[in-house]
Amino acid sequence: EVTDPERIKVTTDEVKLKTKRRMSLRQLMLLEKQKALERARITNQVSGEIEMIPKFVYLCDYIIVEFLVKLVIQDYSQFLATLPIDKATVFFTSVTFTEGPN
Repeated sequence: EVTDPERIKVTTDEVKLKTKRRMSLRQLMLLEKQKALERARITNQVSGEIEMIPKFVYLCDYIIVEFLVKLVIQDYSQFLATLPIDKATVFFTSVTFTEGPN
């Protein structure tokens, strides 16, 4: 904010409005060209990011699958370590026979 000798405050918005009124046609054209260039730059940036999304999803998928493979191998190794060394039976099954029909 800028103050004048009479202690009246002039806000920056008022200053911007006054300077915009004094802009020439050439300055306005240059400003519009800059805006168009900025919009084109942003559009190109967004397009590039959109093209990168499938690669990012593929990378995430690859990382998740790799982690799951490591986890399965680790759990399987722990399972094998819990088995007895003499390879005793893990499951016990019982079969009984009776005389006559059921």
